[in-house]
Amino acid sequence: TVTLVGENRRLGTSDVRFAPYLPGGSIPLAEGTALDLDPSSAPKTLIFRSEGADGKQLERYYTFYPDRYVIDTGVRFQAGHFPFARSIRWGFGPGLRATEANEEDDFSRFRGILRLGEEVYKKKRGDFVEEFAGTIQWATLQTKYFTAVMLPPEPVGGEAQLRSRKAINFITGWIQIPISSRGTIDQSIQIYLGPLDNNRLSALGRGLDKTIDIGFERVSIFRPISFAILWSMQKIYKVIPNYGLVIIIISIFTKILFYRLTHKSFKSMRDMQSLQPKIAAIKERYKDDKQKQSKETMRLYKESGINPLGGCLPMVFQMPVFIALFNVLRTTIEVRRAPFMLWIDDLSQQDVLFHLPFSLPFLGTAVSLLPILMGIGMLLQSKIGGGMAGPGSGAGQPKALTYMMPIMFTFLFYKMPSGLVIYWIVNTVLSVAQQWYINKGAADGGDSSDEKAEIPKKSNDGPDTVKPVPAKPRSKSRKRKAARSKKG
Repeated sequence: TVTLVGENRRLGTSDVRFAPYLPGGSIPLAEGTALDLDPSSAPKTLIFRSEGADGKQLERYYTFYPDRYVIDTGVRFQAGHFPFARSIRWGFGPGLRATEANEEDDFSRFRGILRLGEEVYKKKRGDFVEEFAGTIQWATLQTKYFTAVMLPPEPVGGEAQLRSRKAINFITGWIQIPISSRGTIDQSIQIYLGPLDNNRLSALGRGLDKTIDIGFERVSIFRPISFAILWSMQKIYKVIPNYGLVIIIISIFTKILFYRLTHKSFKSMRDMQSLQPKIAAIKERYKDDKQKQSKETMRLYKESGINPLGGCLPMVFQMPVFIALFNVLRTTIEVRRAPFMLWIDDLSQQDVLFHLPFSLPFLGTAVSLLPILMGIGMLLQSKIGGGMAGPGSGAGQPKALTYMMPIMFTFLFYKMPSGLVIYWIVNTVLSVAQQWYINKGAADGGDSSDEKAEIPKKSNDGPDTVKPVPAKPRSKSRKRKAARSKKG
């Protein structure tokens, strides 16, 4: 919307009757005339002109591009025809509407963003009216996947406003740019109406690409990783035009990338579990001396060659990548309405096999298969992981967690985008295979978890000690190698 603003008067162009013209035309276009653009055509301009009986003219003009989501628009008039006007207000009108089937998820992403000079102001859907003044770079409204942008040709001093009402999922705003009081007034801005696409917004400049919410905006480490993953997905899609397969390939690639780290993590957890009987024995022997418990436990770790943090640290290094990938699959427009196979026709939405004639608590009427398959995979992973614990691992809480975590994640992911669930299923299946491989290697090479727990014995003439964990026997080939070395 465009409004001529003065100190005591305003004139909105929505209250003015216009007739359409082509550039240079003096005769209005006939009703029903279409302005067609195709990829090979040049940009086309359409002018809307209002002319009063007193000769006062007001023009709105629009230039459309066949290959861009950009419209150049402006307003033109003689200053003497509207002497009250001191500035022109460009507004978003009623704002943006939800476009997704899951409207509440879309509403939760509604926000307005304004850049004044080098400062960026972001406001989520809520209840507020905020006014600003400064050098206007741009203003934008966003939903989950789409945006509307108002971009002056150059940064210019002016005023702006953002306002919202949460109850009706409404957010809008305006920018107001001063004009001179004489001569011909011709003020224009550029409008972008399209997807939250990194490449397209980067082409507009002035940091508009940084308005894309790809998750955890306040944690800078995630953003470059997220865009690196998105870039990889786009490149793979050019070769394999199916984002479902792209997600599977990215999942496999990340698993390979962190194979050694996860292998060390799983192995460290297995080794830690094999020591649980001995740790329990230490706790029993020194149940009245916590300091001694800690000292002897750390001595046991040292003599066993095990780092108690070895199972956690490798996972910490992987978390930024996993979180970034999670955000990419959850928020980027590339997977919106992207089909995979069979009943999965939109990777940005919950996969729905069919609807029940009644509603289930927390689940609704939709029956989804992927989260159930994911839960089964996680249950299998928990079973295999639990098998590492060996004797003395306890059948109470660990057994409860074996079932609790898969059930909890199934409910958590039940209404998540199917692309995200596919990633988690692939990651779980590969983790199960890796854990099985580690277990098999441990079984073939002997496992200290089968050893009987030894309770530390107190010495009469020396400090309390814990018997070292015996080292595994070397293989025959290593013995022969050692003998040759000794002989030499």
